[in-house]
Amino acid sequence: MDTLLVVFPVAEAGGAENLLVDVLTGLQETGMKVAASILGEGPLRELCSARGIPASVGPALSFRRPGSVVKSARAVRRAVKAHKPDIVLASHPKGQVISRLACVGHRSIAHVTQLYDPPSRTSVSTQVAARLPGLRLAITEETAAAYRALNQKLNPIVILAGTDCGRLRSDAARGDGDRVWAEAGVGGDGPRLVMVGRLQRFKGPFDFLDVATEVSRARSDARFLIIGPDSPIEPGLRRELEAAIEARGLRSTVSLAGRLSGVDLAATVRGATLVIHPAHREPFGLAVVEALALGTPVVAYETAGPSAILAGGGGAVVPVGDAASLGKVVLAALDDADQMEAWIGEAPGTAARFDVSANVQRYRQVLLQAASPAPEEAESPITTVVVAPHGPSGVRDYGRILNQELRRRGLTIDEHWLENTGDVASDALRVSAQLLWLGVSLPSGRPVVWHYSPVAYGFRGLPAVGVLMASILRMRGCPVVTVLHELAYTYRPGSDGPRGRFMALVQGVALRVVLAGSQNVIVSTEQRRAAVEHRRGGRSRGVHVIPVFPTIPCHGRIVKPRHEGPLILGVPAYAGDGVRPDLLIAALPLLGGPADARVVLLGAPGCESPDGRRWARLASEQGMLERLEFTGVVEPDELSRRFSACDVIVLMNEEGPSSRKTSLAGSLALGMPVVSLDGFNRWDAPVEAGAVLLVRNDPVSLAAALVELRDSPAQRADLSARAIAFATRHMSVAAAAESLVALLTSDTGSCRGDQRRFVAETSEGSESEGSESEWSSQPSRSHGSGATA
Repeated sequence: MDTLLVVFPVAEAGGAENLLVDVLTGLQETGMKVAASILGEGPLRELCSARGIPASVGPALSFRRPGSVVKSARAVRRAVKAHKPDIVLASHPKGQVISRLACVGHRSIAHVTQLYDPPSRTSVSTQVAARLPGLRLAITEETAAAYRALNQKLNPIVILAGTDCGRLRSDAARGDGDRVWAEAGVGGDGPRLVMVGRLQRFKGPFDFLDVATEVSRARSDARFLIIGPDSPIEPGLRRELEAAIEARGLRSTVSLAGRLSGVDLAATVRGATLVIHPAHREPFGLAVVEALALGTPVVAYETAGPSAILAGGGGAVVPVGDAASLGKVVLAALDDADQMEAWIGEAPGTAARFDVSANVQRYRQVLLQAASPAPEEAESPITTVVVAPHGPSGVRDYGRILNQELRRRGLTIDEHWLENTGDVASDALRVSAQLLWLGVSLPSGRPVVWHYSPVAYGFRGLPAVGVLMASILRMRGCPVVTVLHELAYTYRPGSDGPRGRFMALVQGVALRVVLAGSQNVIVSTEQRRAAVEHRRGGRSRGVHVIPVFPTIPCHGRIVKPRHEGPLILGVPAYAGDGVRPDLLIAALPLLGGPADARVVLLGAPGCESPDGRRWARLASEQGMLERLEFTGVVEPDELSRRFSACDVIVLMNEEGPSSRKTSLAGSLALGMPVVSLDGFNRWDAPVEAGAVLLVRNDPVSLAAALVELRDSPAQRADLSARAIAFATRHMSVAAAAESLVALLTSDTGSCRGDQRRFVAETSEGSESEGSESEWSSQPSRSHGSGATA
């Protein structure tokens, strides 16, 4: 088991320290041993103790006093000897310098540094730290770019900061915000406006007083509270603020609450009308995310962190330093109940994007890689092979996005992109020749990721000899990870007569050849895993379930309150077997209400396709053709925008919500409320997580669910927050890449434990699905069409 020692060069429990302690708590829950070495006495020690993190305390660090540096290094060295860590994670560059001094002679320890703020001034410690070896983690791209400017050889890995939203809400329920206001002497029934931050000038406390002055003129019942401890850097600032409050005549409306306990802070923020964040520089803004997680809107200056966070909704930003505009936005919000309701509805979904649960797994993966370096991996590229039809293709999109994520993680990718529509014999022969040549020409031992879909590996359903590539590579010592996008061609036994039975037979033989050459196989559903194990004689070793990820841009969605006008229902994946347009068309008249509903059919194949004409015909028969709209094939960014313009996404396939559907992954990642038909291949995980609303396959049940969502903005907001959290954890490209990297670097060919546990959790209740049923039901007649279509 890997042991992590974290070196904190400060003893304060500010935003940066709270962010990291949240991550450490999550790492402990994954089984990693965690300990801390804190330089100085302060509240950070109590915070670590409350979270169950063993912490030793050394003397306070100051690089202006050489004796302090020596004593601090000795304290960290004692912690290293006591805990024998595999990884030392230094918080801030100062911690990096001290941990390097403390670990002289310990060559087996991996060194990682956590970076927060971009360096505002190039101090000696920052300059020295920028030239030391070791991995860097940055909480924003802005911070990473600033350190790259100091040393072009640095390539910090960006892991967005996060917080434990669930813990915050639990703390808020146990705290007493009313008591805090009463003790501060500014209680009352009017609007409550709060600033949270350590007392430093750049945090903007005087801007907050400017806002309080302006707002108080219009709203005499408004009350203001600055929550945060004194800063050792500016110890006299509290006296200046108190003098300014007195001079402005704000003694009865503005107060400094100082440091609060975690539960009282959460309760006070939850009970506030608005949180004002007037920091003049802010790379992230933990206070912003925490306020949104507690359902409190935020108005902030347009600095890097708050701008990126509030782009998802829940508040507004104004130009940095413009306190007058800040006050006007606050006043306008207090006078606009609809705006406040909208922000409150958006806040949970925005905060869910920064929940620490998703970041913990990313931290774990990066730290474990740092502890087990493999120099040969950096020099030996990974070959990826993708054969896809010409035009829009989910296979091509999947491979492209996954390769981008692997490159972002520092891996070298050698790509081979081949095209075969499956309708021309010469194309099938050409692609087969290229694949066979690739099998004999790649260096021995080269890891290969092979994207396999029968549509593109043959001619009209007949497999081509290119399927032998994996076996050739396996014989030459190349570990092959095969991503099975589909198991069989579009012909199916039992429904396509003798031709279907023949195609099932030859496709089964081809699949066995592919499986024989693959060290590891990736499938997207538990049912497919069962089908593959059936073809391998019941052997489950090397078969892994990894849900798909979105192939359209997904940046989180602004959850709008119910507006006047029609309810907009988005229907992706509306073509192919199992789709039930009749149910949705029949449900439309049952919705009722003051405005009609509209149905937007998202993506390919468009209105001129057989499936599109089927939708149009059914709508016309019911007199509802004018309610139907087709986007047709559009660019990924435009498709993402069209998704987000809908009020609800409706999945109309009798298969049910499935972990193989990029349409489901994209909808959840965008924070869309999703309603799905129930089905024989239902994936229980998003339903049990409350991210998908499941309905029976009849118009009445479908209409009832849509009416409930239409009339309940709170339920839509809750679905949105749960959708984003679920997608981040289970249906993101980062999660897929992490699992793939684990397979590529594994000697045993088995998934990491957390992935195995997830597979086990999502497979409950699925074992009864027969492999023959899976074999015959998974292929789609709309082969080759992906989410970008």
